[in-house]
Amino acid sequence: MLNTGRFLEQIDPYIVVMHEECSQEGDVLIIRFHNGFGVKILRLALEAKTSFFFVVMVLKFHGARIKDFKLAQYISIPEVNFIYLTF
Repeated sequence: MLNTGRFLEQIDPYIVVMHEECSQEGDVLIIRFHNGFGVKILRLALEAKTSFFFVVMVLKFHGARIKDFKLAQYISIPEVNFIYLTF
């Protein structure tokens, strides 16, 4: 089982900035790493509000701002990009 706190502790030295926001799409977390890449994690609540669908996108940053990115992965790999969780 993944220990979230320990995982974040291990990747923390590589993180430049983390940005959280709520949008019409759902909750968003953007993590930017020192190497110019990052991830965007989008959490979508399903109708029951007890199930969530996560979309993970690999990003390539091209500027100094947190929104200065393009998708680095253009081919969808459902087994990697989409996670469905029920609580």
